[in-house]
Amino acid sequence: MTDTDQYLHDQMRSSLKIGDTVLVTRRSQRGEMGWDNDWVSDMDKYIGTWGVIRSLPALTAAGIEIDGFHFPYFVLSTKEYIESLENKHFLKLDV
Repeated sequence: MTDTDQYLHDQMRSSLKIGDTVLVTRRSQRGEMGWDNDWVSDMDKYIGTWGVIRSLPALTAAGIEIDGFHFPYFVLSTKEYIESLENKHFLKLDV
C-alpha cells in the first residue's frame, strides 16, 4: 500500500464528513502519516480554533478543506469527540 493509499484509508476510517465542526489541534509536516500537502504559515492561525469541513477529497491525500486550506485529518477533532473527553474529565475547553 502506498503512503497515499494509507492516508486515504485512514482518513476514511476517521469518520469525518462534510459539514462536521472540527477543532484544529496542531501543525503537521508534509509526508506525515502520508499527508501530501504543505503546512503554510497562514494555517497556524487555525490551531485551537473551530472550523467546518467544506470538502473531503476521496482520491488525493491533499487534506480536508476548511476555509480554503487543506488540513490532514489527524490534526482535526470533532466537537463530539472533544466533548466526550471533557465529560471524562480529560480536558476542559470552552466550546
